[in-house]
Formats: sequence, C-alpha cells, structure tokens
Amino acid sequence: MTSIFKNTSSKLALLLLASAALNGCHKKDTLGSEVCPSAAFKVTTPFQLNLTSVNPATDKLTMKAGFTEVVEWWITIKGDSLGVKSYTGKSDSINIDFYGNSENDHFFKKNENVQVKFELGCGKEGGTTKSFTYTGKPTLHNINFGMLLNDFDGFPSTGSYSVAGGWGNDVNKSVMKVNNITVDPSPQGGKAMLYYGFAKDSISTPPVKLWYYGGFTNSIATQIAALKNTYGITDPDRIYLNMYVRGYLSDYPNTQLQLSLEGITEETESGTPASEFKLYNLNLDWDGWKMVSIKFSEFVNLHPFTSTYNSATNSNITNLGFGLGAGPEQNKKSKALIDFLIITVDAPYKEVQKRNY
Repeated sequence: MTSIFKNTSSKLALLLLASAALNGCHKKDTLGSEVCPSAAFKVTTPFQLNLTSVNPATDKLTMKAGFTEVVEWWITIKGDSLGVKSYTGKSDSINIDFYGNSENDHFFKKNENVQVKFELGCGKEGGTTKSFTYTGKPTLHNINFGMLLNDFDGFPSTGSYSVAGGWGNDVNKSVMKVNNITVDPSPQGGKAMLYYGFAKDSISTPPVKLWYYGGFTNSIATQIAALKNTYGITDPDRIYLNMYVRGYLSDYPNTQLQLSLEGITEETESGTPASEFKLYNLNLDWDGWKMVSIKFSEFVNLHPFTSTYNSATNSNITNLGFGLGAGPEQNKKSKALIDFLIITVDAPYKEVQKRNY
C-alpha cells in the first residue's frame, strides 16, 4: 500500500508541475499543432503605423498589415510607465485603431516613448517593433473603449455637494468635505476626489445604525443620450459604470458609498409616475486603490414595488449621485477617494480593453 501511495503521489506531483508550467506560459503557447499557412505564405503589407507622434485627445493610432493567407498574430503596446495594451487574432489583414487606453493599472503618460511589438505565428518572418511618442491624454469618448464621465482633474477644489441623508437642519457642512487633491493618486494619475465625513458626538450614538454625511452629483445626461441616440444602446444589462475607488479599511472601517442613478421615471405606490433614484451600496472593505465595475442593471429601485414605468432603457438618466456614509455598521468617520468614472459597454473596463480579432 505504501508503494502505491508513493507512486500515486509522484504522478500527482508531476501533473501539478505540468499544470503550473502550462499556466505560466505566454499566451502564444498552445497545446497541439498550430494552424499554419502554406510554404507560399507572404507578407503583402508590412506592419505599419500611421503616426509617430500621438495625441489621443485628437488622434488615433492606426496599425495595418496584410498577408496572402490567414495567420495568427500578436500586437503588444508597452510604455515606459508600464502601461500595456494587447491585440491578437487570426486573419489575412490587420486594420486596428488604438485610442490610447491601457488594459492594466498603469496608464500611458504624456511625452513617454511607446513600443509596438508585432509578431506572427508559426515562426513566419515579418514581425517587427516600432515606436511612437505619446504626447497627450485620451479623452475616452469611443464606446469601443469607454466613455469618460469624469477624471476629476478639472473638478473645483471645493466641489458642490449637499448635506443630506437624514441629518435634519441641525447639521452644517463642517461634517462633510469634498476636495480635489493630488495626494495618493489613482493608477489613472492626476487628481482624485477626496470624500470625507464625520458624525458629531451628539448624533453618533445608537439607535442610529447608518447615516450619510452628504454627497454630490455628476451629470451624465450627455453620455446617456449618446449611448441611446448615436449607438442605439439602452439595455442596462449591457452598460457598466467603472471607477477607481481608494478604500481605507484599516483606518476608516465601515465606509460606504451609496451610488444613485437619477432622473429615472418610475411608478410610485399611488400609481403616479415620478422621478425615482436607483441605488447601489458599495462597502469599501479594502485598503488601497481598486477598479470597481457595476452593471446599471445592478442598481435597484428605492422602493420595493414593481414599476410599469421601468427604466429598462435608461434613456432618461440625468445624473450619477455619490453619497458618503457609514455602513454596514455604525462608525463616526468615513473616508474614500474616487477617480476616473467611465462607462463601458458589454464588459467591465479592463476586460473591454482586450481585443481578439
């Protein structure tokens, strides 16, 4: 029995090692035979870039190549600041527009040098490396990559906000701070929005369990209208809100953001159509920056009744609201940073960056 056990353990160890080796392979590594073109395969249009200097606010980098037969290929774009974007596919031609996005937590920076590596499968010659200078910042207005709502770089140093959420009239704005700061920037860089609130001793005791110090709204009517009228996208299950959020679990536990989609027409309990919020509570139970992606369909009605005026189209949303609170447990202080609000379609922000052709 012992020898059988040892033999089985050895086989298991070998299988685990083989699995680890495969999982650690580059994405080009495949099991079995590749589908390779014939010996007559030729490159008809060498890989080329349309620009050597790219300002993504006004330009798009177009990458082209052509072949006599279908072949596997890979394009990897890397910057000095560790930003990266990759494309892969099987085709006899390439015509791809790059808008300046990164698919990881490091963004491309202004005035950095960027390398574009092109590779062909099956050992075919024709691969090359080219470069360009990244001279600006992407506006992110194309639905194939995302529609930017706010990067907070131009937000006023004392943003507009309201003291709301059940405090009553005895609470002044000293309990809520909204500031545009450069300290502890997100991976997107630039400025971020500081969101800080604290409860006065007179109202921070039980039976109060949850509270909101205040909040602010960000208009998204223009982007929602573009999704509907330009692209015909109205299904809330296809639309994602993405944002970087800085949590402070160690120092400010039980911080909660209550997000709201505002301007939606719903049927009230009396049967009368009215403007209703749809809400999503986000508990910041982590330390550091994190990309959060939420489907619009995950926002729920403020009131638990079925609405015949359902927001299935999301076409009348006007604002995205942010309320800072203490939750899921009572707490005297809450703190968060947010940055880089962006809408994507059919996939979260990072996933939508990866393109297979």
